[in-house]
Amino acid sequence: MCLLSLLGGCNGPAEQTATTAPPADSTASAAAPAADTAARPAAQGQPVALGGQTFRLKAFPLGQPNADAPQFNIYLYPSQRPDSVLVAQDTEPSVLDRDQGPRMGVPKTAVILFQTYNAGAGYHYYATAEGHQLRIYRKRLEEATPENEHAARPAWQLVKTFGFFTDGARPL
Repeated sequence: MCLLSLLGGCNGPAEQTATTAPPADSTASAAAPAADTAARPAAQGQPVALGGQTFRLKAFPLGQPNADAPQFNIYLYPSQRPDSVLVAQDTEPSVLDRDQGPRMGVPKTAVILFQTYNAGAGYHYYATAEGHQLRIYRKRLEEATPENEHAARPAWQLVKTFGFFTDGARPL
C-alpha cells in the first residue's frame, strides 16, 4: 500500500506549488503522488520531458514525538506525471518566491525554491528540470550573527538527480 494512502491523502496544509513556466490555465490537478520511487524497480521506458510542468512540494511528518525538531519526508512531483520523488528528510519546508533566487545564487531555470529552518539553522533547496532530469541542490542556512556575518557562505551542492520515464521515475 502506498505511503501516501496510509497518511490519508495529499491535500494537507504542507502542500505547496511552483511552476516551470506559467500554466496555460489554472493550477494543476492535485492528484496524489505515487509512493517513493526507491521502492519500485528501475524504469525501463523512454525519457519524459519535464519542461512546462508545475511542481508540487508535499511534506509528511515522520512521527518522532521526542525529536528536538520534527522531521518530514519532503516530496516533489510534476503536475502531469503520477510519480513523486523523495528529495529530503528535514524539518518542515516552506516554499520561497523564485524572485529571491538570483540574490541567493539560484539560476533562473530553477523550478522551485524552498527552505527548511529550525532553531537558527536549516537548508535552502532548489530544483532544476532539464529534459527528463530533475536535479536537487542544497546549501546550509545559518542565522547571521556578529561572529559569522563576514564568514564565507556555503556553496550549493547537487544532492540528488532523478530521471522521469514513461513507466516511472528513478534516482540517477
